[in-house]
Parts: sequence; structure tokens; C-alpha cells
Amino acid sequence: MITGKKIAVIGHTQGLGKLVFENLQELGNDVIGFSKSLGYDISNAEDRQSIVEKSKDCDVIINNAYNFSAWDDAQMHMLMDLYGNHYSDWHTLKMWPTGNDRVMLINIGGTIDQYSDELLATKNIFLDDDEREYRRTKGNVNNFCLDKQICNIKFGPIKAGRTLNQTGLKDVAFDPEVIYNAILFTMDNYFNRDGLFVYNLGLS
Repeated sequence: MITGKKIAVIGHTQGLGKLVFENLQELGNDVIGFSKSLGYDISNAEDRQSIVEKSKDCDVIINNAYNFSAWDDAQMHMLMDLYGNHYSDWHTLKMWPTGNDRVMLINIGGTIDQYSDELLATKNIFLDDDEREYRRTKGNVNNFCLDKQICNIKFGPIKAGRTLNQTGLKDVAFDPEVIYNAILFTMDNYFNRDGLFVYNLGLS
């Protein structure tokens, strides 16, 4: 069980983020949240820096927020800022940092970048322009996470938000509890099993 940790959840007021935030609190963790509704806009560089500063002493940071108002690379920029603060010296090390003496970075990624329009059409799923931008930006985040000390949890559609209005998606979407359990699994490996780090966890 993960308890007694200080955890930051970026994007915590609705959907998956709200579930993760509330459940981790119930386990006895000190959980702090950063969301646009509370004045933290990840598309704004100053707000991102504020998040970095206020989460410096956390054991875990979960990067869940996505800028749906612009469908841009704000999530990746947030992750880059966090990584640069906590792992800026990674390239000078002879090996990856071991154990759990550094913050654990968890990114909420996606698998949509693996699916072309043609393949989705065979499932009777058709993306609009905004959703194509979402696919592009999630692909950028996934690529950024490669070869870095970041746990990138990737999954398909989730039963929340826009997915519930997509006939072709809601029937195959993940229950948010499944994603939450995956987050717990990676944290348990990191803190309770000698710092074993799960870098990429794909759910299908």
C-alpha cells in the first residue's frame, strides 16, 4: 500500500485526475493538486514554473493535465519542466539514478498515436481536427518519455469526458479505476521493491 507520501497531481479536479487525487488521499497520503480552475494553466510558462517550485519536495508527481482548450503541447512542456528540474544531470551519470531518493515522475500518456485514420475507420471511429491534434501531441509526449526516468502510463480511451459522447469509443473505453490501479502498481514497484522502475506501462 502507498501511504505517507507527498504526492502532486497536476489536473486533479475532474475525471481520472479527481479519482486519483481522492483515492490517494484516502490511503493516507499528503496530496496536493494543481489545476486550471485553481489558477494553474500548464500552457503558461510562469504557472508551470510555479508548479515545479511548489512540488519540489514531493515524493511523486503525476502529470495528468491536458490543455483541451488549445489541443497543444502544454502537457509535454509541463513534463519537460519537471524533468529538467529533477533529472537535469541524468546525461552526466554513468547509470540511471537508483532507488527512490528522487521524485517519481508519472506521466498519463495515451496510445492514440498508434492508430491511423484508416485503422480507426475500420472500427467506425472518426476523429475531428481537434482529436487529430490530441493524437499528435500525445505522440510527442510518448516520444519525449523514451530513454528517460519517467513512468509513462499509456492507455486507450477512458470512460470520462468526451469519450462518453463517442459511440465508437465508449464501448471499448477503460474504467478509470483500471488506470488508477496501474498508477498504484508503478508506485508500489518504485517505493516497496528496491526502486524497481517501470518506465513504460501500456494498457490494452
